[in-house]
Amino acid sequence: MSALTDHGFAVPDAIDGDKVRTDTDHYYDQIATRVKDPLFTVLGGGLYDIYSEVFRDHDDDFAIYQGHMPKKDPEANNPEKNRRSYYKKWRTWQMSDHKPLWIAVGTDYADNYITGITKLPPDAKRPL
Repeated sequence: MSALTDHGFAVPDAIDGDKVRTDTDHYYDQIATRVKDPLFTVLGGGLYDIYSEVFRDHDDDFAIYQGHMPKKDPEANNPEKNRRSYYKKWRTWQMSDHKPLWIAVGTDYADNYITGITKLPPDAKRPL
C-alpha cells in the first residue's frame, strides 16, 4: 500500500475499510485512485462475491463439481479427508480468491460546465 500512497494514490473514503469489506474479505481487495481534478468524486463501491453465483457453498453446487476435483490436494500431496472443505479451496483455483471490485464515480459536471460557459456566478439563478 505504501508503494501506492508514496506516489499520490489514495483509497477514497467512500470505499475504504469496513464500508466495503467484511471480516472475511482481504485488505488488499481495494481500489486506490490518483486524481487531480477536484470534481472527481467516488460515491460508493464494494466487492462482489462471485461465489454467491458460481461454485456456491451449498450442497447442490458441491454435488455438481466434486467429480471434477482431484482426489488429492496437489498442495498437500495426500488424500483430502474433508472433501467439503477441500471444495472451498479448489474453487479458488477455478476462479479466483480475490473478489471483483466496483466503484460508482460522480460524472454529472453540468453545473460546473454551464457556469463556465455562461460566466454566471455559481450562486446565480439560472433561467429554465
